[in-house]
Amino acid sequence: MCGLVGMAGDLDKDDRAMFRQMLIVDAIRGHHSTGVASATSKRETKVFKKALSPLDFMQMRQYDDVVNWDSQVLMGHNRYATVGKINHATAHPFEHGGLIGAHNGTLKGWQALPDSRDFTVDSECLIHNISKNGWKDTIPKVVGAYALTTYCEETHVLSMLRNKERPLYFALKKGAEAVYWASEAWMIRNMAARCGIELDGQIMAVKENTLVQFTLPDVKIGGVLTEPKITKLYGGEEKKYIPPANVQYPTTYNQRAAASRSNGGTNGQVGGRASYSPDSTSPVGVVINETIRWVPVCIQKSFTSGTPFVEGVMSSHPYLTVRCYIHNTLHAEEVVRNWKEIESKVSAVSPINRPTKGDEAYCVVPSASMVRKGLVIEDKDIPFEEEEINVYTNGPGKQLLNRTEFAAKTKNGCGYCSSDLDFDDLIEWYGDDPICEACVPDIMNNGYTKH
Repeated sequence: MCGLVGMAGDLDKDDRAMFRQMLIVDAIRGHHSTGVASATSKRETKVFKKALSPLDFMQMRQYDDVVNWDSQVLMGHNRYATVGKINHATAHPFEHGGLIGAHNGTLKGWQALPDSRDFTVDSECLIHNISKNGWKDTIPKVVGAYALTTYCEETHVLSMLRNKERPLYFALKKGAEAVYWASEAWMIRNMAARCGIELDGQIMAVKENTLVQFTLPDVKIGGVLTEPKITKLYGGEEKKYIPPANVQYPTTYNQRAAASRSNGGTNGQVGGRASYSPDSTSPVGVVINETIRWVPVCIQKSFTSGTPFVEGVMSSHPYLTVRCYIHNTLHAEEVVRNWKEIESKVSAVSPINRPTKGDEAYCVVPSASMVRKGLVIEDKDIPFEEEEINVYTNGPGKQLLNRTEFAAKTKNGCGYCSSDLDFDDLIEWYGDDPICEACVPDIMNNGYTKH
């Protein structure tokens, strides 16, 4: 769960105060990261985001640079991580091709979207696709939960969209000078009252599967919002996994072995052909010893044996679960960390039951050996690159830091401007705060004492 807040129109200091307070209370929906974006009436945009809580985030000078007096659009997001790591890069909003967007929700099978290999989180992949291919081409391919707000620099249009799985509300300022939005209605109502802002009528929910688009005026001061454009837009539907109607799945060991042998498998392998295509009327099969391509997603453990396995989805059919059991945990971690796509030969096909829904799903289990770019990697220890010995940099209190220690102490970036720091950068330490070379003069001028 994440939170969306924002406003657009003729914004004054009371509006900016309201935006600040909405961003603070929105932290109850997500505390892992905070981000803001702004646009002026001249279509100049800025984005600032960090893996910090709102209160810490707002202490940075970049926040005031973005949430400025000339802002006509202010977009805020509080992230609770569900897909991808927690860092500055995975915080929202995302900007691609002149489109700035924030997303609340979790997508299913998003690896099937175009260019998904270039992204580590579903939200950024979604914003990229809307920017590149448009709303009408992208949303029908999207399965899962979503509430979206975007601003397009080229058209000067603010857009909102949600499906039934995520909430989104908006309200107009008295006189239609501005529009406010938030994931929860009380955030708009209470923060507007707190800042002395009068709303024009009731707070409205964005209707399900309805794209609401405001074309903003070309002037900030004195501009009035016109009626939004409304377009019905439906996302993709999650399909159930349906086994072939004319094939009864073998239930005993001997039946499974016989079915496997009849399809080219060996004694003890499970299944044979399984229909899993949710989009095709004709059955699509997976055959034992067939080579498939799949994307690793996470590491799980077997409930019965405790054996670790890499779980992923097929590249061509993201509705199909793929599990590769690997007895070496380090090998499994290496797969998930560094590999975006794997080629494997299928060793078993079996239905699995998901306790939450009870729907029957098919699981393809590849062999332990995996092929990537023609190189066979066996299930054994992978040699890791050892850290360079005797390579250190200065740390706080004159201690020496290796690369791992440096990364841990600088994970939040420069303590003054929050910019990312590299091991080879010139760093000054003030207490435990790393300060980049560009900010050292500012620190000295403000009277800081070097430790």
